[in-house]
Amino acid sequence: MNYLKSYCNLIRKAEKRGYTKKKAKEQGLYVEGHHTFPKSIYGKNKRIVYLTAREHYIAHALLEKICIRRYGLKHQKTYKMIWAHVMMVGKNKRVVERYCNSHLYESARLRISEIKVSKETREKMSNYHKKSKWWNNGQDTKFCEECPGPEWKRGRPGMNIGRKYSPETIEKMRIKATGRRHKVSKKTIERKKQCVWWNNGIENKFSKECPGFGWIKGRGTYWNDGHSNKLQMQCPGEGWVRGRIKKSSNISS
Repeated sequence: MNYLKSYCNLIRKAEKRGYTKKKAKEQGLYVEGHHTFPKSIYGKNKRIVYLTAREHYIAHALLEKICIRRYGLKHQKTYKMIWAHVMMVGKNKRVVERYCNSHLYESARLRISEIKVSKETREKMSNYHKKSKWWNNGQDTKFCEECPGPEWKRGRPGMNIGRKYSPETIEKMRIKATGRRHKVSKKTIERKKQCVWWNNGIENKFSKECPGFGWIKGRGTYWNDGHSNKLQMQCPGEGWVRGRIKKSSNISS
């Protein structure tokens, strides 16, 4: 079978059809953008056609076969196309159901497991992930090194962004959040019951037994006179106020 010819026919058919996202939406169809020349091999380019979910999967399955025949199984370009084919099966928020050939997917997965990635490729992948960051425009997300555009900002939007809730739902959520308590284990509760606060005039400790000589029961309070700090149960005298001042070379605690 001539995989390259089949791929070219599929792309020509899509170009002749002339779908755009807007046109397809008006006709009630779902389409996905596909780079005729894959970005992972040829870099950024504007040769994009719009294919149905099924056609998009077939296009990547053909690209994998083309690279295996042209470059061999262990070539970097082949690895990229096998991985692109495998990733087509992944779900996203917009695709409810995508065509997938289970036999082709299984064979692609087996090939990936057998291919050993070079150290250079691993380093490139690692550097890309370290430099790249998530960006969002309130609806879509992108993982890239630079900001995709003026309306994009750093981070990934939460699941509830863009959703509108009725007043009843909001009230239910508020009541549920108010009644929610932090769960603490029984062991932690029992340990806390047995422990008491101790202080030595410098620091506080929370323990079962006295930490040592010079420690007394109770949690000391920090006091300062504008120059030095003291940890005591009661105010040391006139001019002292509650609180601790930042340590510096001129201040002794």
